[in-house]
Amino acid sequence: MIKIITPQDRRYFAQPKQDQVVMRCDPLAIVLFKEFRANHCNYCLQGSQTNRCSICKQYYYCSVSCQKNDWKQHKNECQLLSKITKEMPCNILILIRLFQNNIDIQNFYGDVDKDIDQETYQQVFDCAAYIVKIAQLENETFAKLLSIQVKIHLNTFTVTDINGDTLGIAIYTPANFLNHKCIKTSANQKNVANCSHFFNQRQLIITTNNSFVQNENDPQELCISYGNIVNFKDRQKFLKAQYGFICDCDRCIQEQTNSEEESDLLNIKQQEYLTLLNQQKFKKAFTLLEEIIALMPKYYDNDRHPYLGWKMNEASKLGFHLNYLLKAENYSIQAIKLLEPFYSENEQYKELLGRLKDIKAEIKMQK
Repeated sequence: MIKIITPQDRRYFAQPKQDQVVMRCDPLAIVLFKEFRANHCNYCLQGSQTNRCSICKQYYYCSVSCQKNDWKQHKNECQLLSKITKEMPCNILILIRLFQNNIDIQNFYGDVDKDIDQETYQQVFDCAAYIVKIAQLENETFAKLLSIQVKIHLNTFTVTDINGDTLGIAIYTPANFLNHKCIKTSANQKNVANCSHFFNQRQLIITTNNSFVQNENDPQELCISYGNIVNFKDRQKFLKAQYGFICDCDRCIQEQTNSEEESDLLNIKQQEYLTLLNQQKFKKAFTLLEEIIALMPKYYDNDRHPYLGWKMNEASKLGFHLNYLLKAENYSIQAIKLLEPFYSENEQYKELLGRLKDIKAEIKMQK
């Protein structure tokens, strides 16, 4: 059970169990970063060959079906976008989409006069002024655009693919009412994020994590991490710049007194792993991949995070290539358990199912 206390409080409370889905949200608006637009579909977000909208030339789609699905929103902005001769950044495109479709986000957190600093104010001011100019809008529209842009700045989710790599930004509700706490890194931290979030194409999914403690008489507030950045100073800088606050959760209080700079071991190993793959040093890459898989549950404070499942899928694929059949079989089975509840229609998931059959057949032949 989930209940919101009041929109003004920006708080959600719930009484679910660990590893339970508590929220699925489709986006009010979603926009890809510039570098992904030409090779990713703006509707389903899949990386593939795309065709550009012939009128505005701002959006790309992988199929007629996706273009038709997005047309419900795009038809209201296409003519305006056609007046723009260059590729626009995400913050302007998502502002245009929300405004032109009359999508109401007035109950979202964010006040022009209270919740942003002067530098951010100048950025959102410039965005609003640009749209008023190109759309030849009345000056009284400026204040509404400015208010929407502030709420966009403070409420956007960074959308990621199945590997956790960033693709773009989106606005979701009611997930926008979830407050931030950092992910737990030691046992004595209690006031920390108790939910994980991830994406299945456009859809945002929120699940409880290892830190969620069920208590039928005391519902917990649901909290997620807005940015899983390992280094304390970098994390605080990001939260202040993007969301306008300094975090005071147990982890941040603990790390504030720690003079040692923490390194992001998981991402360091991930980069080393990709380098080994490019060098075709597959055995060394597989060993490092197993180390990455062992680190991931702590990094996300979640033993059942789907990104862990996708990483196990990589181990299944690489292990099969190296003829590490028993390991490949084990990783395949574990990956299926983690991914099936969320990605049963995903093509890579279906490939995983087929690969497991091939692995089992190969093991049987070699006996």
